Amino acid sequence: MIMQQEDLYFRSREEVARAFSSTLICEKLYFMKDEKEIANVIFFVLKDRNELRLSEICVHPQYRKQGYGRRLVQAIQTVARAIRKDVTITTHYGVLDFWIKCGFKVVDKKESYINMVWSPKSLW
Repeated sequence: MIMQQEDLYFRSREEVARAFSSTLICEKLYFMKDEKEIANVIFFVLKDRNELRLSEICVHPQYRKQGYGRRLVQAIQTVARAIRKDVTITTHYGVLDFWIKCGFKVVDKKESYINMVWSPKSLW
């Protein structure tokens, strides 16, 4: 069962709880507009690690700079708080400012990518 909050779709709390009891779970949150998917984020949770790993976040070019990406990240941060896991991502320098504005910290810089983390621990 998919539930809707405004235009952000996500699974019900019960389904999320069941899903996170497995070793590896892959989930997707997304926004719909005019019956088309305009933004999404895909993430993984590894039960034996203390992280929720963002795989990718995509916003259709026509809908960028309208807050959809930030709202997706906030939804992921809400899930991470509930399951007490850090959120990690490997990203590129072109979107570094976006992730910093979302509260992520740089943990490792390479020539072509950056590893970042957001931790809810200070909020527990």
